[in-house]
Amino acid sequence: MKRLFTLSFLLFVTITASAQWRVAVHQTNTSISANFMLDENNGWQVGSSGSVFQTSDGARTWSINYQYQDISYSFSAVFFVNENLGFVGGTNATILKTTNGGGNWEVSTIADALGNIKAIQFIDENTGWVLSSSSSSSTVHKTTDGGSTWVLAFTNTTSDLEDMDFYDASHGVACGGGVGVVDLWFTSDGTTWAKAPVPPLGGFNYTRSDARAIRFADASTVYISGWGSSVGLQPSIHLKSTDSGATWTFLTQTEENRTYVNLNAMYMRDAMSGISVGGAAYDGSVIVRTTDGGQNWIPTHAPFGGTCNSVYGIGDRVWVSLNGGTTAYSSDFGNTWEQLTHIPGTSLYTITAKGNSVYAAGYDGLVMRSTDHGVTWSSQYAYNTKSCPSIKEMYFVNENVGYNVRSYRGVSKTTNMGETWFPIMSDTMMTGPSNEGLYFIDENYGFIAGRVANNTDVIYKTTDGGVTYSETGNFFFKDLFGIRFYDANNGVVLGEDLAAGYTTDGGATWNQSTLNNVPAGFSTNDFLAAKFSDGANGVLVGQKMIFTTTNGGAAWDYVDLPWLDKDIKNVAFVNATHGYAVGDKYFLETTDAGKTWTNIADTNVFGGYSLNDVEVDPEGYVWIVSSQSTVFTNYPLVSVIENSPLVESFELSQNYPNPFNPVTNIKFNLNKSAHTSLKVFDMLGEVVAELVNGTMGAGTHSVRFDASSLTSGVYFYHLTSGGESISKKMMLIK
Repeated sequence: MKRLFTLSFLLFVTITASAQWRVAVHQTNTSISANFMLDENNGWQVGSSGSVFQTSDGARTWSINYQYQDISYSFSAVFFVNENLGFVGGTNATILKTTNGGGNWEVSTIADALGNIKAIQFIDENTGWVLSSSSSSSTVHKTTDGGSTWVLAFTNTTSDLEDMDFYDASHGVACGGGVGVVDLWFTSDGTTWAKAPVPPLGGFNYTRSDARAIRFADASTVYISGWGSSVGLQPSIHLKSTDSGATWTFLTQTEENRTYVNLNAMYMRDAMSGISVGGAAYDGSVIVRTTDGGQNWIPTHAPFGGTCNSVYGIGDRVWVSLNGGTTAYSSDFGNTWEQLTHIPGTSLYTITAKGNSVYAAGYDGLVMRSTDHGVTWSSQYAYNTKSCPSIKEMYFVNENVGYNVRSYRGVSKTTNMGETWFPIMSDTMMTGPSNEGLYFIDENYGFIAGRVANNTDVIYKTTDGGVTYSETGNFFFKDLFGIRFYDANNGVVLGEDLAAGYTTDGGATWNQSTLNNVPAGFSTNDFLAAKFSDGANGVLVGQKMIFTTTNGGAAWDYVDLPWLDKDIKNVAFVNATHGYAVGDKYFLETTDAGKTWTNIADTNVFGGYSLNDVEVDPEGYVWIVSSQSTVFTNYPLVSVIENSPLVESFELSQNYPNPFNPVTNIKFNLNKSAHTSLKVFDMLGEVVAELVNGTMGAGTHSVRFDASSLTSGVYFYHLTSGGESISKKMMLIK
C-alpha cells in the first residue's frame, strides 16, 4: 500500500506541475454508414476513416477490427453470412472478405464496378450480389463462388442506385434515383434484371425523387422509403410492392404523419411491421414506424441529433447508426430508444464552466458535460419540441441552471445540471429565424440576440427565466451573433457587417457603437463575440479582427495585428489583463487586456483544428472546443488509481476513446501487487511509449496515453504484471 501511495503521489506532482495543454475528451467513434448484427450481442459497423468495428455486447462498446491502409476511404456496406464469413464494401469498389469472423481480411476490387459499393447481399456462403454506384450510373455484380469472382449482372445508366435487397436466390430488388428520376429494378431469377414502372408520386411536386432504402418483408411484399424535403413541403417517399418489385404503389401519408426528410434505411420485421430512419439538420434523427402494412408510417420519438444512416433489426430489437458515430438501440421495436455511444462526434460551438462542471454543446443539439473538472464526460442530445437544431451558445448561471440558444429560434433551459432540457422558446421550421447569442445576469434576468429573418435583427429580454420576453427589433437591420453584459444595465450586441451597439439602461434602448481605425475593405466583416475583462473594459473579435473598449462598448479601437489573416471566433479572460482568443488555426494569448496578442497554438495539440469557443473556469483554467467533439484544456490531469478489494482478476480493458486523437485512457485490473509494465508498440514491434514501469498494488488503475508525437495508424499496448501478460490493439487517427 505504501508503494502504491508513493507512485500515485509522484504521478500527481509530475503532471500537475506541467499543466500542459491536452485533449480532455474526443469523439468515441467515427461516422457510421452501415451496421449488421448477427445476434443480440455480436455485430459489425463500418463508416468513415476506412474502419471496421466489432461488438460483442450488443453495440454498447465497439473495438476496431480492421483499419484500411488509406484512412480517406469510407466503407458503406457490411454483410455477414454467418459468424465466420463476412463482407465489407466501400470506396472505389473496394471489397473486403473474412472467413474467420474478422480475424483476417482479404482486400480486392471489382474491376468493372462503377464508383462505391452501396450494398452487399448474400443468400448463402456462395451466392451473393454487390451494388456499386457513381453519381449517375450503377452496376450490380453477382458471385456464385463466395466472392472469389464477380460477374456483371446489369448496368443502370440513368441514375445512381442507392440500395438492394434479396429475399432468396431468385427474388431481388434495387432502387435509386435523382433529380426527376426514380429507378426501380427487380429480378425473378437472380440473374436477369428488368426495370419496373414508376408509380404516380401522390400528386406532390418533387424536385428529387430518390428511392434510398428497399427491403423485402416476404417473398412478395417489398417496401421502399426515400427522398423528402421541408423546402416545398415534399413528403418523405414511401412505396410498396406486392409482386416482388414488378409494380409499385405510392403510399400517401396523412398530413399529421408526414415527414419531410430523407429516409435512408429500413428494417421490416414482417409483412405488416417495419421501421424507416433518416433525418435532416432541423429535425435531427427521424424514425418512422408502420404496423399496418405501410398504410401509416408514424413518426416515433427519436431524441437524437444526427441523421440516421442505417438500421438493423432482429425481432423487436433494433439498432440504428447515425452521423457522428452514434448508435441508438431499442428493445421494444422503437417504442423507446437508448443512446449507446458515449461521446458522439460533432462540431462543438460553445463551452461554459461553473464550479466543478464543464458544459459543451454544438451541432445537432449535442450537449456534453463533466462534473469532475473534465476527468469523466457524459453526453446527450438536447431534444427540443420534436427537433434537434444546432446549439449556437450556452450559458450557465450556476452549476444547475443553464440556457442555450439554437438555430430555428429555439431556446432551452435546464435546472438539473444539464440532465434534462426543456424549451422556453419554441423552434420554427422557417429557415430565417435563428437565435445566436445569449447572456444571463442571474437565473431570471437575461438577453438573447439573433434574427427573425435575414437582415432583421432581434433582441429578447426576460426577467422571469424565459417565461415571458420583451422584444427589440430592427435596430441594426443586420443579423446579430452575440450579446454580453458586465452588469444589469450595461451591455453590447454585435453581428454581421461590423454591426455593434451598446446599452446603458438594461436593453431598453440601444445605441450604435463607434468603431475607430477600421481598415479599408472591412465593411462586410462580421463581429462574432465579445467579452468584458474588467468592468467596462472588453474585447470584441470577428473575421480577421480584434477590437478593445474601455467604455463599455460605446467605442471600440481596432488592434493592429498585420499577421492576423483568419477569423477569431471567441475570447475569454482569466483576469483583468490576461486572456485568450481562439479561431481558425489560432490560439491567441494577451497579458495586457487585448492591446497585444501572441499566437501560442501548439501544433502537436491543436494542429489541424478550428477552435470555436474558449472559457475560463472558476479556478483560472482554460477550456476550448472544436470539431469531432474535442475539448482541449490546461486543467492538470491526475492519473486515477483506485484500490478495490473486489478485484480478483488480471484484466486489460479496451482503451477509451478508440479510435483516438491524440489522447486516450487505458484501464487495467491487477489482482495482486507486483512489478508492472505497460508499453505501447507500433506495427513493427518497436516500443513507442512506456507508460508504467514499477511496482503497483492490487486494484483498478487508469493511465493516460498522449500520442501527439506519433503518426496515424494501428498500435498495440502490452500489460505485464506478476508473470501474466495481455495485449490489445488501438487506433490513432489524426
